[in-house]
Amino acid sequence: MSTKFKSSWRVAGPLLVIVALTGCAGLATSPPAAIQQQIEAARTPADHAALATYYDKEAAAARNKAEEHRKMGKGYAAWPAGGRGGGSWTVHCNAAAASYEDIARSFDGMAAEHRQLAK
Repeated sequence: MSTKFKSSWRVAGPLLVIVALTGCAGLATSPPAAIQQQIEAARTPADHAALATYYDKEAAAARNKAEEHRKMGKGYAAWPAGGRGGGSWTVHCNAAAASYEDIARSFDGMAAEHRQLAK
């Protein structure tokens, strides 16, 4: 392995790990305080319609994150076989994408329930 390649990995390796880890940081976040207040105060059809819109946006954002992770996984899959970490990062990205899809489906369900309450 050339010295130039090794020194590139000394810089790029930790940066890739940081990017991979921060990409998953949003999986376990709680709702913003304003949304929490809206949830607790929801009584009218308009309140529930607003919450449905919020959950629709959250579902879309989760699907966008899933797509980002699928693209990253494809990028790692293109790395040469036997390379450092490429295979495990592909697995990580695919698992993150699946988690974000599950989250999106949960948000879809919440939006549907609030739309029902808004009727």
